Amino acid sequence: MSVESVESKNPFAAEKERLLKDVTTAIEKYTARVEKKSKKRKRKVVDPDRPKQPQSSFFLFRASKIEELKAEHPGTKITELAKLLGTMWAELPEKEKAVFKAQYEANKVIYQGKLAAYRAPKGDAEGKHAPKPKATKPAKKAAKKK
Repeated sequence: MSVESVESKNPFAAEKERLLKDVTTAIEKYTARVEKKSKKRKRKVVDPDRPKQPQSSFFLFRASKIEELKAEHPGTKITELAKLLGTMWAELPEKEKAVFKAQYEANKVIYQGKLAAYRAPKGDAEGKHAPKPKATKPAKKAAKKK
């Protein structure tokens, strides 16, 4: 059989081959792109000994009011309670907010003291919590002219 007789039996064979080739290359490109994107980042290792940051003034307010709101609105979803707390905080006068802000500032001072003690070098074996000095690039040597 000649090439003409094959083409006469299936006139779209060449087109089919070309389309199959295009589709397979497109699939290969897509899978390569998806595999490239799906690489997971390594999580930053968190030291369990590091002191936790203090709660913000809003969270201190929230902690003082959440049980009261749960009693007033039994069966309400936590998301709805959070919305109520947000509006209550927004409508709270500055004098009342100042109480929670003062608590936050006091907790912040305590936190900074604990953090300083945590970062302080404690001898050769335990000085690992001190912040690492930033690496500096070595100075480039001047090009010699002849």
